[in-house]
Amino acid sequence: MGEILGISAGELAGRHSFEYVFEEDADAAQKLFDRKKAGEMNAFHFRLRRADGSPIWVDVQGTPMHGPEGDFLGIVGTFRVSSNGETS
Repeated sequence: MGEILGISAGELAGRHSFEYVFEEDADAAQKLFDRKKAGEMNAFHFRLRRADGSPIWVDVQGTPMHGPEGDFLGIVGTFRVSSNGETS
């Protein structure tokens, strides 16, 4: 993930994923997060903001993780630089 965003793994640790979302994409990112949190398993195509401010399109697959009591812990995701550019 650090390589995709142009930062080191150390710089990435402890940061909120929404720090790498463009402000104008924040609502769409929140909706996608909420759908993943609810259990949707579909992959999606999304634009992220690299450390230098440039955009990079990624294909994202995420799986919600829950604790033994069913409490939401987070989403484990994989990100791959998209070969499709801006199109989905």
